[in-house]
Amino acid sequence: MNTKPKKRNKGLFATIITIIVLVVAGAIYFSTKGSSYVAKVGSEKITQSELNKAMETQYGSTVLQTLITNTVINQEAMKQKVKVTDKEIQAEVDTQAEQYGGTDALESALASSNMTMDDFEDSIKTYIQTKKLMEPTLNITDAKLKAYFKENKDTYDTAKQVKASHILVEDKATATKVKNF
Repeated sequence: MNTKPKKRNKGLFATIITIIVLVVAGAIYFSTKGSSYVAKVGSEKITQSELNKAMETQYGSTVLQTLITNTVINQEAMKQKVKVTDKEIQAEVDTQAEQYGGTDALESALASSNMTMDDFEDSIKTYIQTKKLMEPTLNITDAKLKAYFKENKDTYDTAKQVKASHILVEDKATATKVKNF
């Protein structure tokens, strides 16, 4: 008997099966790639693109602008060799915690804003970098401040204000009743 055709058929069959498996796997991968979901509620899926669209609608481009600004600040700080130490960051965290009434209150406020302490420390680092980058370029003296406020005094003057309100009622008996209440 001739055994070569059986071996050739087995090899051909294995090749065809492998190709089919690869095509099916590729089709599944590419068909689900654009429609991956981030949450499933019952049988309904919320896709990544729906989430992105909702976030863009709700927050606009401010999130992207913040990321760009922070990246520019970080790059400029690296370029100018501006260093921010852990001690500086911790000092600012301590100041903020004191203003909030303690570390627990600060962490609670951060949690309600969907931020972690690490996120907060990153934002503090960016703040300190910005401050260090800008301070050398600012030349503000007490004399300049006094002159500015003197020139713009009208902007800061506000007349005394009184708030008044009154309650209108149908008759004197009701007015007396409200007054004595």
